[in-house]
Amino acid sequence: MSNPRPKTKKKPRRNRELGGRKRKPKEFMIGLTPEQIDYKRLDLLVKFLKPNGKIEGARRTGATRKQQTKVSQAIKRARYLALLPYSRDAGDEQRPSYGRGPRQDRDRDRDR
Repeated sequence: MSNPRPKTKKKPRRNRELGGRKRKPKEFMIGLTPEQIDYKRLDLLVKFLKPNGKIEGARRTGATRKQQTKVSQAIKRARYLALLPYSRDAGDEQRPSYGRGPRQDRDRDRDR
């Protein structure tokens, strides 16, 4: 006879009943229906963009699947019509200094 397999305890799933938490949506997402998301509402669409121009994920904004789909479609449509930029301008950001520093400092040190 074969021994029956010992019963193991199942790991609890992470949901609200077992102590998991529901992500809180951002204040601009509350009460926003998918019909209200439009490519002409740039004030709303800018809130879904990261500083470098990428689209924020639904996990960070708290958008539902339908809302997130509408937002990404609206942003892509606004980009195509040149209402929104595809990425941030390179001149807007200040690059971090890597390497040995500015050239004039190195030349001054060499003359000593």
